[in-house]
Amino acid sequence: MKITTLCQLYEGKYFFISPFTGNLCSSDKPIETKLSSALVANSLSFCDNPYLLEPIQYSQINNIEYKSINKLNKYNKLFMYLGNKRFLLSILYSYINAPLFKNTIEAYDNISLLDNHLNNYDTLCLQRALLAAKTSKTFKKYGTLFIGATLPTWNMHAWIIEGNMQPDRNDRIWIMYRPLLAINF
Repeated sequence: MKITTLCQLYEGKYFFISPFTGNLCSSDKPIETKLSSALVANSLSFCDNPYLLEPIQYSQINNIEYKSINKLNKYNKLFMYLGNKRFLLSILYSYINAPLFKNTIEAYDNISLLDNHLNNYDTLCLQRALLAAKTSKTFKKYGTLFIGATLPTWNMHAWIIEGNMQPDRNDRIWIMYRPLLAINF
């Protein structure tokens, strides 16, 4: 697992997200940013130029087996329990891959049908992104999970860039956030 801290300058302060706590932090001095891989650099370029991303093609959600639904619900419950307060533990748990879906688009499509994700789309973005990363067969090879903030408001958001797509068809707000932490498995 590779965690890359990305530092952004805003109104004379340098902002970053702690890789240990997940908290938004500021400093008077810049934090050294060293991109951990070409995958992070490529994904970051799409965050800077979202119009270069390929659109997600419509596909019908594949029915998944009852056994897989139970596993997805079990993983989801544990992410809800861990929440944002146990950030590093949530990241480590998501690193233990349990592929249920052929790609991250399919993972997001199925996660969006879970009861607690239907009406809490903005507040559960970290848990949803971690669950998608954990249950996707393609995330480890092609995906980068970003956590960012809108610096004037300090609001935070988590999203994934995989290959040349943003795989969550329901997430339209990610482009308003500056990436401050990148995670690859």
